[in-house]
Amino acid sequence: MNLERLGSLGHEDKRPDLVLAALVVGVCAYLAFAGNLLRDGDTGWHLAAGRYIFATRSVPVVDPFSYTFGGQPWHAHEWLSELIFAVAYRLAAWRGIILVSVGAAGATLLILARQTFRWLPARWAVCLCLVVCLLLRPLALARPHMLVWPLLAGWLVILLRARDERRAPPAPALLIMPLWANLHASYVLGLGILAALTVEALLAREQARAWLIFAVGAAVAACLGPLLLGGMAYAFQVSGMRVLPLIDEWRPANLHDDRLFVTFLLCCWVLAVLRFRRIHPVRLLLLGGLSAMALLHARHQMMFVITALLLLAPLLREREITREWRWPASLIPFGLLALLILMLPFCLRDGTAYPMTALGRLPHELRTRPVLNGYSFGGPMIMMGYRPYIDGRADMYGDAFTIEYIAMLRGDMARFRRAEQRWGFIWTILPPDAGLIARLDRSPAWRRYYADHWAVVHIRRSLRLDRLRAEQD
Repeated sequence: MNLERLGSLGHEDKRPDLVLAALVVGVCAYLAFAGNLLRDGDTGWHLAAGRYIFATRSVPVVDPFSYTFGGQPWHAHEWLSELIFAVAYRLAAWRGIILVSVGAAGATLLILARQTFRWLPARWAVCLCLVVCLLLRPLALARPHMLVWPLLAGWLVILLRARDERRAPPAPALLIMPLWANLHASYVLGLGILAALTVEALLAREQARAWLIFAVGAAVAACLGPLLLGGMAYAFQVSGMRVLPLIDEWRPANLHDDRLFVTFLLCCWVLAVLRFRRIHPVRLLLLGGLSAMALLHARHQMMFVITALLLLAPLLREREITREWRWPASLIPFGLLALLILMLPFCLRDGTAYPMTALGRLPHELRTRPVLNGYSFGGPMIMMGYRPYIDGRADMYGDAFTIEYIAMLRGDMARFRRAEQRWGFIWTILPPDAGLIARLDRSPAWRRYYADHWAVVHIRRSLRLDRLRAEQD
């Protein structure tokens, strides 16, 4: 079907700003109240890191949290995001973190939708934006990567607009890069996109020198911060780890779990092939690189979705749709939603990453005793003052340690005994599907102490359980 004809099927909205505001506020309300933002345990250790930075006025260079790697080199590469989370929590507890995350998601959707509305009638633009929201929803977690979504979208809009108008990017845009570099390591992708569009400018001989100067300035600006080039090295270090396929967010894409994303990716390439005369070969190469990254690691899917939409939206129609935007009145619902988020009570409930009831039922003295914990439980435990065996900082623990841990969790008792002898843990808190639980149930040295739908706790029989139970009661 001819895309121009398809576009003519919808009438032009007289108030597209109201349609856009309703879309963004609706999505933000869903994210705020559906409870999905806080389903990842890593939020816990990010919050703890932010508290540490706030209290000490310094970015940690060694691990202050775990008992297995305590004192070992570790840099809080996302220190600014963690500080933002800590300040938000200090001001409004979990509601503050939800508001910050929802604000980042809303800003991202606002940028994406505004660009989509340039090329499609409102009804089709809304449909496409809803598909994008469905794609980003599994990755919408209160973690640093979410805070940089609007930076990626805004950065790309600025660069693409400069290229389309055959001029250099504006110098103030350089301010995005140091902010991005201290929020999240994905700024490396931002530099990669800039490099690709700089090559495009060089090949076209359009403001080539100005683009080169801007690219050098962006690279220098990215080094402004306590980590200098450390964030760039961190990004490549993590991407090269052997253990990544065993971690859910870093697994390769597959048809079973990523059916919608694979469909979206194929549609993007069909559009690019059908309209290949209207897209520069450099942008096709950029799209190909992002496709490979997204297929290799599920975590990169969000970067592909944002970038692909902004790269390919102009291919949907020959000419832009002229609209009149009147924003002030349309922004009122955003303020009302923010007020509602801050006013309504919120309680962090049990979940696959947050065994709050189990941790709350434990005797206080176990807080300082060595533990073998579930991988996703590490963040909440750090947040509550426990020193875990492992948590979501796989870059610090490394391949060998993490692979040994996963083998233990699956029920390898030989590895478990070696780790037990080395680290001396006297209790465990594991997800109910861990293979090690059945082995501990049968072991004469261990006793099941507590179990619910989210976690199972074992304690060594040598501990005085009568005193622990009395303390619990």
